[in-house]
This record gives sequence, C-alpha cells and structure tokens, in this order.
Amino acid sequence: MSCSGSAPPSPSTASSGDASEGIDNLSQLDELPPVPGKRKRDQEAEDTIQEIESIKRQRKLSPETLQLAERVIDQARETIIDPDNGPEDTTMGRDMLKKILDEKDSLLKEKDSLLKEKDSLLKEKDSLRSLQFLLEAGDWAAAIVNPVRRQEKAMVNDMVTAETKALQRKHPNFPKLPQADKNQINETVNKDPKINWKAMDGRADDVRARLSQDLQSISAWRASGEDPAKAPSTPYFDRMLEACKMANVKFDVFKAAVDLSTDRNNLAHNPPPQISQHLQPGPGNVVDWAALKISFEAAKNTVRKAHGNGYLDADQLKVFLKLIDGVFGTLQAPDPSTGVAKDTAETGHILKNHRDAQTAATKAARWIAPASPYHQGKWADVPK
Repeated sequence: MSCSGSAPPSPSTASSGDASEGIDNLSQLDELPPVPGKRKRDQEAEDTIQEIESIKRQRKLSPETLQLAERVIDQARETIIDPDNGPEDTTMGRDMLKKILDEKDSLLKEKDSLLKEKDSLLKEKDSLRSLQFLLEAGDWAAAIVNPVRRQEKAMVNDMVTAETKALQRKHPNFPKLPQADKNQINETVNKDPKINWKAMDGRADDVRARLSQDLQSISAWRASGEDPAKAPSTPYFDRMLEACKMANVKFDVFKAAVDLSTDRNNLAHNPPPQISQHLQPGPGNVVDWAALKISFEAAKNTVRKAHGNGYLDADQLKVFLKLIDGVFGTLQAPDPSTGVAKDTAETGHILKNHRDAQTAATKAARWIAPASPYHQGKWADVPK
C-alpha cells in the first residue's frame, strides 16, 4: 500500500545543510563588535599606561615609587596583550600609586611649612639675641664714642685759640685795640670753615655716614691700584683717627662702637611722627595737621598689628594707644572757650627749634672739611 506525501530528508542531506549554516554563523561572529567588558578593560589599561608615563615625565620618583609605577604599567600591558590572563582591574594599581604620590606631596608641604616655621623662629631668636646684645653693650659703646667726641672738641678749641693768637700777633697794639676790633678778630676765627667743621657732630648714624664715605673712598682707591697721585681726601677719617689717638682708643674699636651705637639707636628708638616732617609746602613752617593725624593713626594701626601678632598683650596695647593719643594732645588741643583745635605751646617750641636747626644747617653747609693730603702709610689702620 502506497502512501502519498514527501519523503523525509535523508541523513546526508540534513547534515550537509547544518554544516553550511554553521560556517555562515562563524563568519558572522568575526564581524561582531568586541565584547563591551573587554573593550572597557583595554581602554582602562591604556589610560593607566598613559597616565603613569605622564607622571614619570613630570616628576622625579624615588626608586621604590618608580618600581611600583613600572609594575602597574606591566600589568596594564598584560591586560591588553592577554585579556584572559591579565589583571581584571588595572585602575587599582594606578589609584594606589596616585594616592602614594598625593601623600608624599602632602608630607612635603607639611615639611616645607615646618621648615618655614623653624626659620621664622630662628630669625626671632636672632632678633632677640641682637636686641639683648645691643641693650647690654650699648652703654659700653657710648663710653668709647663720647671720649673721642670730646677730643675733637678739644682739638677745635685748640685750633681756635691758635688762630686767634696768630691774628692778634698781627696787631702789635692788640691790647689797646677797640673792643669792636677784638670782636671782629674773634668773628673771623669763628667763621673760618677750616676750623669750625666737625667730623663727629650729630648722632651716631651721622658719624657713621661720614666715616663710611671716607672708608669707601679708600677701598675704591685700593681696588684701582693705589696710585698716590689719585689718593682720595679723607678729612673725616683723619680727624676721627687723630681724636682716637688722643683718647687712647684703637680705631677699629671706635668704628665698632659707632656701628653698635647706630644699630642700637635704630632698634631701641621708635619716635612719634615729627612735626618737622609734616609741614605744608612753602615758607612759614605751617603744620599740615591732616597729614600728621594720618601718621598718628598709622602708628596706632602698627601697634594693633603688633598686638594681633602676639608681641603685645591687651594691657600693653591699651597703654600704648593711650600714649599715642596723649602725645598728639601735647601738640594740638581744643580751645576751652570755643572748642576749636589750636596749636599748643609745645608745638610752638618745636617749630622754633626747627627754625633754629634750619639756620644751623645753613651755617654748617659752609663749613667744608679741608682737603687732607696723602702720605705713605696714612691708612695703615684701615683693614684691607
């Protein structure tokens, strides 16, 4: 009995069709995009390598840190070459390395801060040591400078006496001369610039400035070859050296005393704002009170800053501010009847002294130190 319908496929036909379909599927697999996890891992590995190589170029690493960096790079390369056997996560080593470097940077900053603090403390210690030295030795330095100053005054007096007698001898009948003529002789001597100039007049810093001027000239002359024909004139040095010999003071000791006295004065003295430095332009010596008030307020701010920095306690700050206000009150005060601010008698006294000082300075400008000729060995007391 026959049956209608198609016969089932033969085994050979079926297997041939499956194989053909499998080959097509394999070729399609090659065209598929990479697995997302693998692509991400490769990209992270490449980023790790680039970042660590950049770190190596930008900063100097210690041998231990460099070894760790190379190890992380090697692991990242293994991941790219053999994803199946390479490390699953290359960012862990990279992040660990960056953390180590960040901690090192933090430690270096802390070290730098500590070094700066140490340097600041050392400077403060040096300042305190210098202050202590200047306070302790200052009076001893003055005990050197003052006798030398007195010897210069004695020298000037001797020259005045000698010059006066020389002029008197020009008048055989000097005792019988009218008093006006005698006064004229004395006036002539007193106006002689060769006699009345002074090397050690003024403050210690004035003395040091004059002496330094001559010492610098000597140094420059020595540096240029010590040509006797080009030797500088050093009247201040000459006068001070002669006065030192008369006072039995070695020159190097005198110079050290002048330097110390100057430094002590600069450190120990903190004068209030001066009226002479706050005058309106032009004649008359009129006080610029607005500018003077600004200077006093600036002084207050300086004191407040010192308090803020811990140099003054609250009580000291209070006293200091009272002193500043008190000093200003001695210069200008309200009129009892009108309340209008007026100059005080102290201000008038200061202005008079300022005018006198200007007059004296004008006279002193005419007292030019005479030339001092050079001779062999003149500056033997000046160290080379």
